[in-house]
Amino acid sequence: MKIANPDYRHKEILYYFLCTYLFSWAFWIPSALMFAGAESIGQLITSPLFIALQTLGAAGPSIVAYFFLKYYHGKDAIRSITDRYKVWRLEIKWYAVSIFLIIFISLLSLLIHIVFMESPLTEGHALFDMYQSMGFFLILILPVIFFAQLFSSPLLEEFGWRGYAQPLLQKKYSVLSSSIIIGLVWGVWHLPLILTYGHDIAVALMLIICHSILIGWVLNSTKGSMLMVLIFHASINVGVNILSPGHDDIVMLCLTLVVTLFVVYKFAYNKLIPFNLEGVFSKD
Repeated sequence: MKIANPDYRHKEILYYFLCTYLFSWAFWIPSALMFAGAESIGQLITSPLFIALQTLGAAGPSIVAYFFLKYYHGKDAIRSITDRYKVWRLEIKWYAVSIFLIIFISLLSLLIHIVFMESPLTEGHALFDMYQSMGFFLILILPVIFFAQLFSSPLLEEFGWRGYAQPLLQKKYSVLSSSIIIGLVWGVWHLPLILTYGHDIAVALMLIICHSILIGWVLNSTKGSMLMVLIFHASINVGVNILSPGHDDIVMLCLTLVVTLFVVYKFAYNKLIPFNLEGVFSKD
């Protein structure tokens, strides 16, 4: 379906962001209220209702994107995104970057804390608690956790964020500008979770924007591969949630910012050519 208004694409992306917020927050705000009344997070992570609310909220970007694609562009546009999940014949360096970059930053920030500052590895830290219960078997478990993460928020979110919204933005804006816009929207979308878990808003938003820029770099350097996006997102989950000093850690934020600025400078990010958009939204 082609919309006659020449300015429709601008409105389309704004409507998409708005509807995604409304959809996800409709589930996340009730789950936040449940969290506020719980004695411990352990009560909630075993609650089917809490899990359902969290999962439906996380799937918001992709569910909304599916209906927007059908309305504005038709089934071919949906297929153009799903086909990008099959793009896997890539240089090995992109697998290395997608798997290890954020994990390396997280571990380096953790090491800096241990050597030069107070160690965060105490009771309540995810890595410490896992080591206490598993010992060195944790080394074998982490790859399993990483693989399982592919089917959580990465799979639930990225069809919308990097599958639909980013290429739509890149038809009008540069890769860097599109990645920053997605990062800002992605960060604000997380606000109910950020507030629920008591994370620092400024640190969380800056970190998410940096991650979005790095994902945009990988996305546009790998023929628009959604597989690389899923892997990179999974590495964020493992790195930040398990291997880092903590979500609000300034050291991790500074290291991530340095790496992001290096990527922007080294790879001429602002002149980075978008992946081939031929066939994407072809009914425009």
